[in-house]
Amino acid sequence: MKMKTYWLAGGLVAVLAAAPALAQTIDRQAALDGLVAAEKAFSKKAGETTIHDAFVAFMAADGVLFRPEPTDAQTFLRGQPARPGLLTWFPAFAEVSLAGDLGYDTGPAEYRDKAGDKPDQSQFASIWKKQADGSWKVMVDLGVPAVPPMPVAISLQGPAKIETSALPKAGAKAKDDLILADREFSKAEGLFNAAAAYRAHLADDGRLLRAGRGLVVGKEAAVALVSGEDGNLRWNPAGSGISRSGDLGYTYGVVERNEKGSAEWVKTANYMRVWRRAAAGGPWKIAFDVLSPRPKVTPKPVEKPVEEKKPSGGE
Repeated sequence: MKMKTYWLAGGLVAVLAAAPALAQTIDRQAALDGLVAAEKAFSKKAGETTIHDAFVAFMAADGVLFRPEPTDAQTFLRGQPARPGLLTWFPAFAEVSLAGDLGYDTGPAEYRDKAGDKPDQSQFASIWKKQADGSWKVMVDLGVPAVPPMPVAISLQGPAKIETSALPKAGAKAKDDLILADREFSKAEGLFNAAAAYRAHLADDGRLLRAGRGLVVGKEAAVALVSGEDGNLRWNPAGSGISRSGDLGYTYGVVERNEKGSAEWVKTANYMRVWRRAAAGGPWKIAFDVLSPRPKVTPKPVEKPVEEKKPSGGE
């Protein structure tokens, strides 16, 4: 009997070893819903506790905030006390990678010092990454001021479900290619102008977010928006990330402006950019682009040294 059990067990192991691995299905609709639910929970926690505590809870361990330089979020937050203030927001647009592990969203936000105050309107933009435990955490957070509200238009783009075997492979060079695409965009703007750079690098359904303007959708509308820029900007990437399926990635960094006739480059804004590509090894195109002005630094007046009074000759 023992021998029979042994051979049966051995035969079962052999059959399982020879059988093909069960195909895993990624539920992209569930991934998108999870990202949106995490954003709503983030906002809810800010209302129930404090803005500070909400950011501590929802920023990733390696997440980034702009203060105004790209800064390790958790390190910064640990050094800051909670302050009063009411911040509310909700997602109005979102997108997720084919692997369902990386995504971004954007939507209107309102800040008040206290209840009943007239709100300061803005629009947030966040990069989200699924963690090892299945939760969603914010990798990069950046917003722009004085933006009018936008309608909710959240719907899944692409297949609702996909087999892992059908996922494109990111490839060893995918992240390097992403940073290169970001630098090529900056080079194109410097050599030509913003309109030419966006025409060459923006996806047909790409979105641009700028201070004081509503979210602009589509290449032609985006090109029209930036057509007045004269190409004296350069974009310096400070970090990046990529989905394991290699179809969605992001870059972020600092924008510098060179005033004509001057050799000095001045930091004027921060940026966050989401990139998408249709096939492994294909060109990266901008899906979402945010430029947020940095706070203006007012130079301190130079104090003239106080001259010491000399004793008069009669003293």
